[in-house]
Amino acid sequence: MSGSRYKLLWSGTSRFGDHIEVVEKGAVVQLRVNEVWQGEWNRRSPLLLPTPYMQQMLLALCYARALRRFLVIGLGTGCLPKALRAILPRSRVDVVEIDSVIVEVAKRFFGVVPDDGSDRRRPGLYVHVGDGVEYVLQTEETYDAIFVDAFSGSELPEAFRSRRTVYHLRKRLVPGGVLAFNLSRLDAFAIGDVVAHISALVAPPAAFDPKNDERHDDLNLVLIAPTPHSSRRMRQRRLFLESHKTRLGMDIGQLLRNELHPSALRHSTETFVTHFLV
Repeated sequence: MSGSRYKLLWSGTSRFGDHIEVVEKGAVVQLRVNEVWQGEWNRRSPLLLPTPYMQQMLLALCYARALRRFLVIGLGTGCLPKALRAILPRSRVDVVEIDSVIVEVAKRFFGVVPDDGSDRRRPGLYVHVGDGVEYVLQTEETYDAIFVDAFSGSELPEAFRSRRTVYHLRKRLVPGGVLAFNLSRLDAFAIGDVVAHISALVAPPAAFDPKNDERHDDLNLVLIAPTPHSSRRMRQRRLFLESHKTRLGMDIGQLLRNELHPSALRHSTETFVTHFLV
């Protein structure tokens, strides 16, 4: 473990052979996979979203027609689904996580408390262990917003960048629903694929540069695509999110200003391709 300032709480191996560590410093508990920071939880501010990209993804609420049912693909430390349930207590949040070890770690160390029960009409936080793509292909449930935050290392798994997957994600959105995607700008080819498929099958996405701080590499790119029937209640939803800004640690105005012009998105992607791949 790097960094003697941190106390090791637990270490183990994921289903896929990755080395997992849970470390602690004061009130902050961190999740590291293969010595790479993957998320954290502040016990004193339990709803604080620790990275700008997580805050940026929550902007999807500004575009959705309704705020009742959500799907989050990728659990990690559970910050995003916990925030959704806290600020929207009458909502139902389904989370799909492929690694059962991550689920147990999230429950033990990061304050994730799933609800029990099979009644799909009940509000709550429900965690499903399985492949996110397979879940989307098989479920009949529909959602007001779907958040895709599924990484293998610094890359989006191949299945999530396919046209077929984006098509089925679109089918799982209600009219007025929103799709939010977290991408890595290191994976520029995935960006090209996902932007093309979302533009063709959902709607041309708004792209946001979260402007992460020095603790978290500034490599994220967040796409938010409302379906054609979306009604933008931006002002009301912005005021709603601002009412929770202290709990969530969000500067809504700054997050909205992070939107990239399409030409800037192309330039950003091309710059990363040139720098890292040539």
